Parts: sequence; structure tokens; C-alpha cells
Amino acid sequence: MLKSVIQCHRRFLQLTMGDKVTQQLAWTKEEDEILKKHVAKHGSKNWKLAEEKMPLRLAKQCRERYHNVVRA
Repeated sequence: MLKSVIQCHRRFLQLTMGDKVTQQLAWTKEEDEILKKHVAKHGSKNWKLAEEKMPLRLAKQCRERYHNVVRA
């Protein structure tokens, strides 16, 4: 199975930064805005598109962030 560019980038960060990756990945206001715009344009179903806009985030992370923080 071929890996996507996003998966390769994440793996690169894991290998080069180790545990710092998880510490560095706090959500930013800009990412929250991207999620708001994504949902306004595409609805709250297609999270793979949101993942493509944010290379350090998984679709599941985007969905959870939107439903638990941004939408609230």
C-alpha cells in the first residue's frame, strides 16, 4: 500500500522530532478557522478534505476538534 504525502510527512516528523511532535501539535486559532470554513463549505461529513488542508492532522482529529471545541 502506498503512503500518502501526509502520512510520509507525519512519519518524518516523528522520526526527526520524537516526543516533541505531540507537544508541538496544540491546535491553533488558524486551524480552528480552517475547520469552520471547511464545515461551512463542505458540511460536517467529509473530514478527509479537512485533513488535506492540515497536514499535521488526521481526519478523526479534525472531526473531534470541530464537534468538541469549535462548534461548542
